[in-house]
Amino acid sequence: MTRADLITRRPMALSLVASAAALALAAGAAPAVAAQAAAAPGIGSAVTDPQQRGSFTVGAWTDTPGATITKVSAVVRDGSTVVAEVPDLAETAPGSGRYQVPAAGLLKLTEDDGTIPQLGRYAIDVTAEESTGTRSTRQNAGTLDFTMRLHAAGLSSARPTWETRGTTVKGTLVAVQPGSNDQVPLPGREIGLSLGDYSGDTTPDPAGTVTTGADGTFSTLLPIARYNRVVNLRHTMRENGVDDTLTAESGFISPDWRTIDITAAPDKKRVLPGQKVTLTGRATHEGRPAGGIDLQATVTGNRAPMTTDAQGNFSVTLTPAPGAEYNSPWSVYGDGVYENGSTRGNLEVPQEVTIRPGLSLASNGTVTAKGTLRTTYITGEHAYGSQILRLEHSADKRTWKTLASREVSISSSQWNTFNFTARGGNGYYRLATSTSAEFVGTATSPVPLSRISTRLTTANATPEPVKKGATLTVAATLTERSGSTWRPLAQHWATLSFLPKGSTKWSIAGHVRADAKGKAVMKVRAGADGYWRFTYTGSSRHYDAAGASDYVDVR
Repeated sequence: MTRADLITRRPMALSLVASAAALALAAGAAPAVAAQAAAAPGIGSAVTDPQQRGSFTVGAWTDTPGATITKVSAVVRDGSTVVAEVPDLAETAPGSGRYQVPAAGLLKLTEDDGTIPQLGRYAIDVTAEESTGTRSTRQNAGTLDFTMRLHAAGLSSARPTWETRGTTVKGTLVAVQPGSNDQVPLPGREIGLSLGDYSGDTTPDPAGTVTTGADGTFSTLLPIARYNRVVNLRHTMRENGVDDTLTAESGFISPDWRTIDITAAPDKKRVLPGQKVTLTGRATHEGRPAGGIDLQATVTGNRAPMTTDAQGNFSVTLTPAPGAEYNSPWSVYGDGVYENGSTRGNLEVPQEVTIRPGLSLASNGTVTAKGTLRTTYITGEHAYGSQILRLEHSADKRTWKTLASREVSISSSQWNTFNFTARGGNGYYRLATSTSAEFVGTATSPVPLSRISTRLTTANATPEPVKKGATLTVAATLTERSGSTWRPLAQHWATLSFLPKGSTKWSIAGHVRADAKGKAVMKVRAGADGYWRFTYTGSSRHYDAAGASDYVDVR
């Protein structure tokens, strides 16, 4: 009987009579096991060693206090016919509780000086004995898969190079005999190939097939277009009605690239947001043009692929990504698997600035600008500096006039505050900065601010002259602008103030609400020569107003 014959020979099937006998044997042993259930040794499942199918392992244990397992043996049978006996299974490690066929007693075919007549699958009965003398037997503890094991002997994959652009995968497909480990070449077998990204990749890319020769050898060139690819092999052999599948890996493959020299330069050194940059250059290898190679260009985070022309020249235009650092890199490098080379440099890219403004117009015409500002993007390179922040006014949102300015700090790590004022009036307001070396100029959206103009007539104090201690009546009219005319501003409070002759300090005499016609009238006692006037402090919608004063001679 040859090794090739062993591969296709079917195992002896268990007959109905043999199966019935095995069941009867198990049934007969049941009462004895049940009678010693608490003390009998336990036996686990017997499992064939996948790498050496002439061996198997099984677990055995005892629950008897102070007892130990002293012996584990096994019988391998085909139905009721015993084909092999293992009188002593060896413990895999002291105290492990796992037992296996000893290396010197591997199960083999009869032609290899063993006792098993042919390849196939056989029942395993295991007996365990403990130090108290109690033993138990587990029939059909497992199945011995005594079949040929597929193996790719001498499997290798050559490192891809610029010249090959791929890897040559070769080896010999063999079936490994259980027990003896003899190898039988398998001719005319188709092996599936695939490329994975890592060892154990469960979704590799299909890469075709290769068929073994008369001696079981195979060799094929697989194109490699990516870094660190793993070649996977797969072949299924159907033996005795059961599929046995080989899966193997050749290991990582990193291409042996060639070095290319790249020169490049941008068309500008300073780039504002939104501007484009063109990189132009040439690639060579050992002084000769490197034509038709793939390159990758990057500018501040944005990238674009390109291919050199026959003379190795290239040109590509990119727009810097938002949030680029001030000293932002550009680069050109070999993007193919088989080219290694690069060049790089820096661009000046001013930082964009964000202003959070707060603008308000007070009743006295004062405009307050306050808020926070910082760089728009938080970059890896810390940005810090200062700029002049302008408060600007416009009547039409086209022509702008600076009312006030302040130097403010700008940082990429925090919001910096500002607060300053200027005299203004109705119109549009915004905050703006100019472009500097490190920062891009910006302007906030125009904000309309307005109030209603008001006025007070000259105070009229009567009678004049007046005797000291007599009653003096002071009156004025409060109005507001309405289109091109003025109308009474009723029910608003006016303040009457007095300035003694020769003094510079006004004192408040009292407050009075204007009537429906906007007239404010207040009676006071004449005490000294001086000036009388009304003022209006405005409202949430109105400007302040101050009327002219009236001099009163007190006698």
